Amino acid sequence: MGLGFLLGGGVTREPQGMELYQAFPVMRDLYEQIADWCALPVSMLLGDELPREAEVQQSLAAVRQAALSMAVHDILAEQHVHPSVIGGLSLGGMAGAALAGAVPRKQVFRLMAAGVDFPGWPESAPRQGMAVVTVPDGERIGSYLAGHPRVHPAVFVGAAADGSGTFVVVGGEADALDRLAEAHPGGVVTAVPGELAIHTPLREPYRAFLAPYLAELEFKNPSLPLYSGLDKKRLTTADEIRDMFDRNPVESVHLPYIHDGMVDAGVELAIIVSASIPPGLLTLPFPVVHVDQPEDLQKVFSTLYELDVRYPERSLVA
Repeated sequence: MGLGFLLGGGVTREPQGMELYQAFPVMRDLYEQIADWCALPVSMLLGDELPREAEVQQSLAAVRQAALSMAVHDILAEQHVHPSVIGGLSLGGMAGAALAGAVPRKQVFRLMAAGVDFPGWPESAPRQGMAVVTVPDGERIGSYLAGHPRVHPAVFVGAAADGSGTFVVVGGEADALDRLAEAHPGGVVTAVPGELAIHTPLREPYRAFLAPYLAELEFKNPSLPLYSGLDKKRLTTADEIRDMFDRNPVESVHLPYIHDGMVDAGVELAIIVSASIPPGLLTLPFPVVHVDQPEDLQKVFSTLYELDVRYPERSLVA
């Protein structure tokens, strides 16, 4: 149980994966499949400018991130390196469920791509957004949000590598986030790009929109130990995987739930697709290798050797 695959939930609007795509035929084959499943050009997966509409942009950025994560997995698998444990935060949880054999890849990507048709909010609705709160050690996010009922904890990211505190992403109505920043000056609250309050109750209309698509997915028990950020436990049944997909848009997620579970499962080294959890951002309980360039793969192999990490040389997914 030595090697883990850790999939973060962050999505980037920047082009990514081109060098890996050019270097590895297995990735090119995968991207052709994903493009067909989602009715998109391959260029959109690699770097085309994303549309400006918030819901469309979020959906396509999610497809991009999940595609790159699966590509890195498949490139390593071609080299007979397979994870024995998978952890996935938010979007990473859905992609991780597919890698763990709990739901077909095709269905996961079609679910993500369905978001481009979500009508969104009427123009008269209050603007939404998200921000990062840096909470000093020993304090809790609840004390910062007291008196701000329209701001909700969204992502408990974890301890900063520089010791500055713990990062918590919050979401809510934009004017409420502005007031939160005014109440806690000095860079405690930092707005992040975007117009959606993901992982908060404000996403309930999106959850309802996805329900018919979710009903068509074919879930089964995962074949690998799988951890998500919604609950502090290993997911073992098809019903738990379905529940994770359903709750993900509207409930807060916790990265520490995932990496603590991975430690309990015996993970000694984790591979991270760099865009999902930026290098050097967090304190994690095990060594990690970030992969987003072909040369990063050699670092994976050398670190596996240096740390004497045991890993499956064939897939454990049924």
